[in-house]
This record gives sequence, C-alpha cells and structure tokens, in this order.
Amino acid sequence: AYTDLLSGTSEQGEVEVEPYGVRVYAV
Repeated sequence: AYTDLLSGTSEQGEVEVEPYGVRVYAV
C-alpha cells in the first residue's frame, strides 16, 4: 500500500509507515 500525504490519495485497507515515522491507516 502507498499513502501520499501531499495529495491525500492512497490504496485501501493497509497500514503503512511513512518516512516521517507516522503510521497511516489507508481507509
């Protein structure tokens, strides 16, 4: 999964660890 914090788009249903150490749950 991939979460783009700049555009706010993501794939669904997976938890990712961003380069800044923030865990983002892609809903």
